[in-house]
Amino acid sequence: MLAALFTLSATTAALAHPGHLADEGHGHSHYIALAIFLGVAAISAGLVLRRALRKRAERRAMDGAET
Repeated sequence: MLAALFTLSATTAALAHPGHLADEGHGHSHYIALAIFLGVAAISAGLVLRRALRKRAERRAMDGAET
């Protein structure tokens, strides 16, 4: 979790100053940062969805066992 937060803060900083990165010879660094940011966001969303679906399945299984 801490690594994800660090990655998000680093990519946010890179996206906030893309011209600064281009001046240092890293012309496409902001695109790389955006790709990393979107990748981390997609993985995080997938994990949240997976957890929600697992809890829903567990609740349904418990409801089925009670009847």
